[in-house]
Amino acid sequence: MPTSKWKVSVSRSGFLPTQSEEIVVAANARVEGVKLEMPVAAQLIVHLKSKGTGQPIPNSPVELSTEDGGHSFGVTDEDGAAHFDSLKPGTWTVTGRKNFNDGPNDGQKKTVETPADQTTEITIDV
Repeated sequence: MPTSKWKVSVSRSGFLPTQSEEIVVAANARVEGVKLEMPVAAQLIVHLKSKGTGQPIPNSPVELSTEDGGHSFGVTDEDGAAHFDSLKPGTWTVTGRKNFNDGPNDGQKKTVETPADQTTEITIDV
């Protein structure tokens, strides 16, 4: 293999993904000592329930966003819950919708604070 430049990326549930600085690897060489720190993430569980019946809503879209451009998307499971395991700690706006055909203004929104190394749970009635 010729000399080339690489970046090492790592991700794991419960931590924020991270990437190394650029590393130059000489032809047929081995590199040791690349160290990466993975900051602890926040976890969020969003429960969607029907306003009319109070029953969980499965297979529904849940969208998360932050003011600084953070974004995440999930779908509720059979129990009406969407799990987000590796969020940047901070303030998130959560939008829950009944189904995928709903428009951007059809969902219900809540703002939630997600501290590092903690699981926060919220319920949104749609």
